[in-house]
Order: sequence, then structure tokens, then C-alpha cells
Amino acid sequence: MEITNLDFGAFMEIYGGLFAGYNIPQNLMKTLHRKLNNEEFNTGEYFSLIADNEKAGKYHSAVTCEEGLECSDEEAIFLVDHAVTYEVNNARQLLENADLLHRVANIVGCPDETDVEVVMKQMWKFNQTYSVPSVESPKVRTPLWYILDEFGSAIHHCDEANVMMIPFYYQPRQMSYSILWLLSDVEYGDRLVRDFSFNEKDPTLRRCKLLPWIDDDLTKDVDPTPTVVTEGTFHKRFEISKETLPEEQKVVEIEEKSDGKLKIYFDKYQPGLTDDQTFEMVDNMDDADVIWNMDHIKDFKGMSVDHPKKFLNQFPCEQVMVNKDFFAAISMRGSANGDVPSWLPVTFNLQTELPQFVAYYQKLTRKADNEKVNNIWICKPWNLARGIQIQVSEDLNEIIRLRETETPQIVSKYIHNPVLYHRSDVNCDVKFTLRCYVVLKSVAPLQLFVSKLTRLHFANQQYEKNKFDEYDRHFTVMNYFQDGKDLKEIGLEEFVPNFEKQYSGQKWDDVLVRYKKKHLIEVVAVSTIERNQM
Repeated sequence: MEITNLDFGAFMEIYGGLFAGYNIPQNLMKTLHRKLNNEEFNTGEYFSLIADNEKAGKYHSAVTCEEGLECSDEEAIFLVDHAVTYEVNNARQLLENADLLHRVANIVGCPDETDVEVVMKQMWKFNQTYSVPSVESPKVRTPLWYILDEFGSAIHHCDEANVMMIPFYYQPRQMSYSILWLLSDVEYGDRLVRDFSFNEKDPTLRRCKLLPWIDDDLTKDVDPTPTVVTEGTFHKRFEISKETLPEEQKVVEIEEKSDGKLKIYFDKYQPGLTDDQTFEMVDNMDDADVIWNMDHIKDFKGMSVDHPKKFLNQFPCEQVMVNKDFFAAISMRGSANGDVPSWLPVTFNLQTELPQFVAYYQKLTRKADNEKVNNIWICKPWNLARGIQIQVSEDLNEIIRLRETETPQIVSKYIHNPVLYHRSDVNCDVKFTLRCYVVLKSVAPLQLFVSKLTRLHFANQQYEKNKFDEYDRHFTVMNYFQDGKDLKEIGLEEFVPNFEKQYSGQKWDDVLVRYKKKHLIEVVAVSTIERNQM
């Protein structure tokens, strides 16, 4: 690949603002530009690794230049390499390479360890992250995790840091590095240290973020109860999203068509219609009876003025159902006493309830010393689908570190003892999920229709309470996994007899009676009406 280096002027025009945001001194810019263009790694001229006197396998990066180094020195900025970069669910596969496993095990302080599980757990004390645009959708940012090389990983935490490091992707070389610079002068023999939570001012959140490295007990001073979200929180989010309300609040009835067909307009490519007797696709929005948008509609007011008699596939304020953080919050608001309803696993918002979650987790851990307690959790992005960036873990360090990604997340207790279905084609008992289709016609009055069509999704591997990074063991949406390989789709007419045979005495109709409840919809309807009346 031919490399086209940037001249200094272009370099500063593109990256100057980024570096200024991190307060990298201006007098270091020419050196950084030179080192990036030449891929100049010269930390060895100033620093070396020294063994820890108290813990075997632990090293520290220390100053070995006899003259020391001043932070004002124009050469005092360095490139640090990354030993490995990966998406979180690919770690196990990468560590199947014996040479890489050996190197990573040494970096993370467990030399000669051959158990991948042990190494993966220890990696969460060394992992760093940045995000890149997703290949599937530019609007989605995919978190990448990386471990610094032996030198970078030996720079440990200290509240009084003397260096700073940031990840940096240099487009001309299409390579990622970390940039290191001094925060204070260092002398011969000084250990390099950095603040692993440098930008956190809240003392309780800082304690949480530093837990992977500094043991702490939050059960002593943090209430582990999930917060019941106030109405004001919802309004603030709607203000940020700039979603408007329709001009008029009234129920529109579909006019009877002479040909009996409803005309559907899709805003962009979507799968074609399967019922051409009832529906007809049109290319012009003005000719449509129904406008079906893939993107989130924000200007409901404009839509109501420009298309007052057309149906939309979205409702104002529907975020309270389709965003996972709102879904959990609205469910708790609707319970009789503000507690978590019995059908909803205990859930915390990692952006706003990290201390409560940590205290809850630690409380369960202490309980587990005396009895068998499940402490497995599932982390989900607020507003993504198809299993994207969903992680299952029982490791507190991992869950805390997952919060560092750009994507806001919730964390819920994982249903660790699910009902399983025996797949004869792969001869194992797997997880399965049901997709029930619901049509919400109006919220005032509440009109709700449940389709008889139920779609079944199945995992591909035997369910076990381990290897939580294996997607096809713990997740069921296989349409997008390995291009649909081993995708299992059957109808209820086949599933129900098999289910009732596998679970003698359990009738599927009894399951549906318990399943089809409208409690959540009623709560959403009340909250939507409240907002509209403000």
C-alpha cells in the first residue's frame, strides 16, 4: 500500500483540534507529526521495564535516561504500539493462537497461563477502547478493544499521574497507536503512572471506575435500589431529540379504497411486500395511505400538517418503549410501589446508576458466600437491535469497563435458568425466544391488537452457564450470524406439539395466557398522554 504522508500544515488542520481538546502541548506537535509519518517508536531511548519486587510477573515502565526528561522537551511525546485489537466477542477465537495467548498472558500478569478463561478475565484490567463506524451502518459506532504493548501495559494507575495516553487512528497509514506525553518532569528511576479515571470528578463514580484495580466496598454507603425515573428525565431526553408532537390529536380512519388495496410508501430500501392482495407499494409519498419510515421520525408536527390523513408506522414518544433504558424505567414507574415488576429482571442504567449496580452486585457476591446465588448480567445498548453490542458477563470488572464505550447501556439480571427447547437437528437443548407482534392503534382510548402470528428464534448450541461470549449459545437471533448458518425456523404447528411433549403436563395455551399482558402498554399510554398535556 502506498503511503501518502501529510505535511505539517495539513496535519494540524485535520488533527489540531483533537489534540488541543486533550491539552497536548503545542510545542510537541512537530515531533508527533514526524514520528507518525516515520512510524518512529523510540520509548526505549528513555524508558525500560523493571520487575515488581513484590509481585511476580508484574512490571513497571520506568525512566532509565540518566538525565531524566522534562515535559517541556519537544521530544517528550511518544508512540506506543498495541499488542492486540479485537471486538469483545472475538477474544476467545484470537487466543486460540498459542503464540498470541502466550504474549497476552505475559502482558496481563499471568505468565505461562494456558487457560483462555483465566487470561480473558485478567484482560479487563488492561483493556482499552475506542470506537469506529460500523461496516453495516455508519450511524452505529462499533467498540474495538485493545491491549497496549509490554511497555504501555506496564504503566499502571496512580491518582498523581505523570503521563497521559490516548488512542489515535492515523488515516494516512491506516494504523492505530496510543500517544503518550508527560504531565510533569520525570527523573531517573521514576515509574511512569497515569490516572485510569482522569476525567471523572464525581468521587463515588471514580471509586466505581477504579474498582478493577482498587478494591472497594460500595455496599457500606450506596443504596443498591434501582432508581424510579422522574417525569422530568423523560422530558429532557425528548427535548434533546427535538421530537415534536402532531398538530392535532385525533384518530384517523383509513378511507375505503375502490380496489381494496392500501398503498404503502417506504422511505428507503426495505424487504418487499408478501401480501400483494391487501397492499401495494408506491414510489411517491403523496400517493400513499401508509408511510413506513426506517429512520426515527422526529417532526411529527410537520407530518401531521403535510400529511394529515396518512398513517405512520411510528408513534410520538414511542421511545419510552423501544429504547431499553426507557423500557425499564417506565416499567418500574408503573408498578404499584415503584419496585421492579415480577416479570422484569432487576435493571440498572449504567450511565446514571453505576454505583447502585456495583453495590447490588457486591451485595449478591457476599450473599453467594453462604448460598448459591446467580450473579450473571446482560449489558444492552439503549437503542440498538439484532443483538449488536449485547454482552453477557458475571465479571464485575468487565461490566464496569464496558461502560467506557461510546454506546450508553443498561445492565439486567440474566435469566440463567431459561426454558429450553430440544433441537433434534443439532441434538441439544437450546434457548429460544418468541416474537409477538402487537399493533397499537391509539393510546387514548387504549386500543391494542395482538397478532396470532408468533415468530420463533432458536440458539444453535447447547445452553450452558459459561462461555458468555459465544453468541450462538446465548442469543437466538441468527439471521445475521454467520450469514444465517444453522438458522432454525419452524412454525407453531410444529413447535407446540414438541414443546408439550418435552414438558409433559405443560399446555402451550396456558403459557400464552400468562404471556399476553398489557400492563406495560397501559403504563406507556399514561406517560404519553401526560407529556402531550404539558
